[in-house]
Order: sequence, then C-alpha cells, then structure tokens
Amino acid sequence: MGETYPAQHSTPSSVRQKNLLSAFLLSTFVFGVWYYSVNAVKKSTLDEEGMDELDRMEKERMIHVHQSGELKVHEKK
Repeated sequence: MGETYPAQHSTPSSVRQKNLLSAFLLSTFVFGVWYYSVNAVKKSTLDEEGMDELDRMEKERMIHVHQSGELKVHEKK
C-alpha cells in the first residue's frame, strides 16, 4: 500500500525533436504516395487518347456503362 511511483519525467528535447522529425517525414511520404496515386489514376482514366478511343468505339458499336462501372459493348444492328 505504501508504494510510490517514480515521478513522471518529461521526454528529453532531443528525443522529442527526433520524434517530430520522424512524424513529419513519415507524413510527407504518405501524402506523397497518396498524391501520386490519385494523379496516376486520373491520368490513366481521363487521357485524351482513351477518350478518343471510346468515342470511336461508340460510333462503331453501342456502348453501355453500368452504374458498377462494367462496360458492355453490343454490335449496332
């Protein structure tokens, strides 16, 4: 019952600075990966060549895009 706990000591400033630097670098890396991924997906789905190809296919055939993103192509009659 008479146990005493050691007083809480604050973290030394050098350790705190290293932790903040590590957190900043990790956050920057994660944000960079996210930003690159978002731009890569936009670029691959919205490039002009792809849109031109879809327009050409649409003129040749009937193209239906379902809400789920499934692409169905039917020959024109």
